[in-house]
Amino acid sequence: PRNLTFPRFKDRHSQEARTTARIAHQYFAQLSALQRQRTYDFYYMDYLMFNYSKPFADLY
Repeated sequence: PRNLTFPRFKDRHSQEARTTARIAHQYFAQLSALQRQRTYDFYYMDYLMFNYSKPFADLY
């Protein structure tokens, strides 16, 4: 459409740290084994699509 505009900034948070496997591991470490598994199950398709590695070995 003619009135469609895009933001002028390229990346609003370009200076912030990106999520890494180490950061994901730190967050998962704060959860119980059951909470870790449920979280992994919820995001399972993301792990497949983006080829993420499991943050903990006890996840199936």
